[in-house]
Amino acid sequence: MYAKQEEILTDEYESLMELAKARIADKEYNDALSHLARAVSVEIARPEAYNLIGAIFEMNGDIFEAQKYYRAALSFVPSYIPSQKNLARTVKWRGDGDIVLEEMNCCEARSRADLS
Repeated sequence: MYAKQEEILTDEYESLMELAKARIADKEYNDALSHLARAVSVEIARPEAYNLIGAIFEMNGDIFEAQKYYRAALSFVPSYIPSQKNLARTVKWRGDGDIVLEEMNCCEARSRADLS
């Protein structure tokens, strides 16, 4: 009985994810978010929906909110590559020029400054 219920939930999750992706492709982000919220309610511990929610926030310029969802995805599945890449990309600091400082470089620079 439980196996059948799990299969139904998995099918529903996959259907909601496909609907959300179609809405994202059409730039209908609010509709996509509705489908993704339902997907999360069906399968709370799967990272894909959180990652897509993060991507929508990032596309709308809300980087900090996007990072929350990328981290949420990774809290359930730390090895989920899309969220790892998305989070890594969004934590980079970009100044006015071509300089891109990654978190590690900032820490190294701070450590060197503390030593002098």
